[in-house]
This record gives sequence, C-alpha cells and structure tokens, in this order.
Amino acid sequence: MNRRTWFTILCAAAFVGVAVAQSVCLCAQDCSTATDGCYCPAPGQCDSCDVKCATCHGSADACDSCANGYYDSDPDTTVVNCVACNQECGTCEDSASNCLTCADGYYNYGNADPLDCKPCNEECSTCEVSAEKCLTCADGYYDSDPDPDNAACKPCNKECGTCEDDADTCLTCSAAAGYVNVADPGDPVDCQPCQTGCSACISGYYKDDSDNCQQCDDKCGTCEGSADACLTCADGYYDSDASDPVVCTACDDKCETCEGSSGACLTCSAAAGYVNVADPSDPVDCQPCRTGCSACAPGYYSDGSGNCEPCDDKCETCEGSADACLTCADGYYNSASDPAVVDCQKCGDGCLVCTANACTQCEDKYEPASGTNGCVCKDGERCTSSSSAPAPSTPSSSSSGSGSAAPSAPGSSEQSQTPSAASSGAQSQTSPASSGAQSPASGASKPTSSEPIPTPASSGDGGLSPLYIGLIAAGGLIVAILLCVLLIIGIRHCIKEKGPSVGIATSQHDVLFDDEDDVDLTPVPKKNKKGGDEDAFI
Repeated sequence: MNRRTWFTILCAAAFVGVAVAQSVCLCAQDCSTATDGCYCPAPGQCDSCDVKCATCHGSADACDSCANGYYDSDPDTTVVNCVACNQECGTCEDSASNCLTCADGYYNYGNADPLDCKPCNEECSTCEVSAEKCLTCADGYYDSDPDPDNAACKPCNKECGTCEDDADTCLTCSAAAGYVNVADPGDPVDCQPCQTGCSACISGYYKDDSDNCQQCDDKCGTCEGSADACLTCADGYYDSDASDPVVCTACDDKCETCEGSSGACLTCSAAAGYVNVADPSDPVDCQPCRTGCSACAPGYYSDGSGNCEPCDDKCETCEGSADACLTCADGYYNSASDPAVVDCQKCGDGCLVCTANACTQCEDKYEPASGTNGCVCKDGERCTSSSSAPAPSTPSSSSSGSGSAAPSAPGSSEQSQTPSAASSGAQSQTSPASSGAQSPASGASKPTSSEPIPTPASSGDGGLSPLYIGLIAAGGLIVAILLCVLLIIGIRHCIKEKGPSVGIATSQHDVLFDDEDDVDLTPVPKKNKKGGDEDAFI
C-alpha cells in the first residue's frame, strides 16, 4: 500500500475512535449491522435506539434486547417489550421488583435472596451491609477517612459540586446552587456566585429575564421574578399572610426567628443581647441577657466580665457605665453642643421627644407649650397626668387672714380642717387642692396615669368655677328641704304618741289645756321650792 492509502486508513481509524468515544452511532457501509444502541433506518444513516433498548432494529423502539434497568415483560413472544425496573434495581427480570442487582445508592439489606434493595444514606454514592457504610461518596461529599475500605463522607461547602480532601477544595462548582468557576484554566477551582448567563442563582438572589442573578430584598430568604417577590422569609422576618403571596414582616428585635406574630419568637437574638429564659417545654421567652452574654440588649451595658447592667433611666443606650449615655431615652434630649458628647437632660412636662427649646412629640391629649420644651393639656381634654397642669390655688391662700396651712395629702384634708372651716364649706373648697397637681417649681416627675384626675373645682385664675359654686348651692338647698321634711315628720309622730294635748308652762302654774270645749281647772297641789304646796290646775 502506498502512503496515500495508509493515510486514509489512519484518518478513518481516528474518526471511528472519536465517534465511539462520543457515543455516535456507526453503521457498516451496507447498513446491515450497527453498534449497540443504534440502528440503520436507511443506507449510510445511523440513529440511536430508545433508552430502554440495548439493541434495536428498524425503528428506535423495536428492541432486540433490553438495557440495564429494564426487563422483557413478555419473554414468551418474539417481540421484546422492555419495561422499567423499580428504581432500587440496577437490573431485574420477570418483574419490576425482582432485582438481580441493586442500583447505585442502594444496598441488599441483610444479604437477602432474592435481593431486598434499601437506600443508602444521602452522603453515600454506593454502600453495603448498612445504609451508613459508604463505599464511595455522593456528589457534594468527600471521603475524610484514609481507609480505602470504608468511606467517611462529609459534606462539601455549598458552592462545591464535588470536592476532595476537605470541604473547601472544590473540584467542580455547584451550578444547581448558583455557583460558577471563575478561575483561569490550570488554577485551582474558585467557585463564586453566578452573575450572568446563569442556570440558577444562589440563595438570596433571583434570575431575571436575561439569565442574570439579582439580589433579593433583605426581608426575603429566597425570591423569584423580582427582588420583593419572596418565596421564603429571611431570618428576622415571618410570613404575616397565611395566603399567597408570601408577605414578610419583621420580627421583634429580641427574636432571631419568629412565627405567626412579630413577638412569637422561635429563637432569641443573641447578637441583640437576648436569651431564652423559658423551660424547655414552654414557649420561647426572650429576655435581656444578664450574665455570660455575648452582647447586651438596648438599655443595658457590658461590665467587661460578660455581664449586662441596666443603663440610667435617661439613657436609651449606654456604654461602660450606667450614666455614660450613647443615646437619650424618650423624655430626654442631648443638651451638649459638642457632637462627640451626650448629656441627656429631661424634657418639659408631658413631652416625649424634644429639643432644648421645643417639644416635638407630646403625650396623648397634650400639645406643645409655646416657648418651652414641655406640653400642656389640650382644651376640652381630661388629662390623666397632672405634671403639666398649674397647681390650683387653695381658698386659704386666696382669702386674707385665714391662716390655713398648705393642703395636706389626698385623703387627709378632712382631718386638717377646723370646725369653722368645715361649717362654712371650706372643706369642699380645700379638698380639690389637696389632690391637685404639684407645682412646676417642686420638680414634679414625669406624668403617669396613676396620678389622680384633676377636679373642676378651680378656675383658670385659681378661684372656684361658677359651675362648682352652683353645684354647692343646689346641694345646700336640697339638704335644707330634707331637714324641714324630717322636722315635720317628727312633730307629727310626737302628737300621735302622746295624744292631742299641748302643755304650756307659766311662771306660776303648769297648766294643761285640753283641746275640747270644757276645761277643768281643778287645782293640783304642787311643791314649791320651800317645800310648801302651790295650786295647780288640771
């Protein structure tokens, strides 16, 4: 053979080798035979058999023999009918469950005959004797045991499709998890989140219409289609809508995770300084950590020994000591001119949020007071706090010469009144003063709902209001009428008990006049002061 012939033979052999390596069907020149898995529909043309056929002829599904994982369900006929074995069988015969061998990921439980194929553990690609005795590791796991007869399979990091020696040494990247290899050829594999032309995106990202990965909103654990179309909620959020779509709402700061409501914690946020103080069988109860803490909750500071101590009332947050405020609590403002210094001073009465010169948020039913950082009660409101109302003046302080002492504590005003004051109605005037508001000059504390409700006794200038005076007058009139009625009833009762007579005493005689016409004036002896008798008439 000449050189050209040898060259043609070598090229043909190379083509055949490449084709076989790539599982390309090859047919003989006359198309009378084909390689396994292929058939010749026409001269010079080769097509693949159906997946269930090991060999076929005439058409893709005209099987001559069945592929692994399939069996001939009707062996007594000339037509081969290939049916899939159960997934646990590598090969089977006569029926789908009659395994001749176990598929990868399964083992023969108890070395049974016929085979009883059971699944291996997730980490095992193949196993024997038991589910956890791996022979080889599945993708996403690596063998951490040098013993060749016993694979100890540990998980790779999430970005690795496969790894070896340790979890970080990726051999391939997990495209299904949204990672791609960005390393140059020849360099170690470097798996990073896919950004463009992606088949999938990592958790917390979604694939847009251009197959690019975009980040989900912070509230979403996973999302799809857009940043805020959450499929699941991120830690620190819960699904507040039982129906679709998912609506992610923030948990309370104390919760790392929660469910059903913002305060129904599943786990506590150690990073925010909270720990679960509930018994294991009780619902989670997140409270500020006090000992052995990695962080302190707002309103507490670390003493340097892992313990958390409460800040001063004026501090919302503090550091190093109770009064070293970082931020001021509600009802206080930073009076320092230096931005690096925090000096918390109390706002005016009834004010929740203020600056040095004005109140920006008052308590309910209050409004900012002009020219100060305090608040006053709104017109027409019955305010539960007395700290922002001026102290009403007492009658003793407004009338000259009364000499009354300052009003006593509530409940003791009656004992402190003199009889003359009580008889002249002073008690009714002084009582409201004794339960009234503390003077602003006395350093009244922040208003609380437990303080008594002011009465309408005093007017704006410290005197009694016309309404209150009218009520007192009406009450006195009613009492006088009742006394008169009682007096009349008493007199009629006496007349009924002693009979219809009226006695009239004179200086000389005691005479009883009967109310009838005839009057008997018979003298009745009566002892005088000297022991003698005097005449009396009956």
